[in-house]
Amino acid sequence: NIGGLPELVDGQFLAKPGNAGDLAEKVSYAFGLSEKEYQAHTKRAEDYIMKNNSPELFTSRLMAVYEALV
Repeated sequence: NIGGLPELVDGQFLAKPGNAGDLAEKVSYAFGLSEKEYQAHTKRAEDYIMKNNSPELFTSRLMAVYEALV
């Protein structure tokens, strides 16, 4: 849970910084997923990335920054 990860990773998989026990729990959780659960997480992550990080959205945000500077 450091840097830009919270914006990209499902909170169920984020460990507290510096907490090895929490990290071990998250890794154990991830490896314990059934195939169906894994596919569901994968689909949600893909949908989120495509919705929130499309080339069009990136371009729009970048142009807003440029316009604010001019």
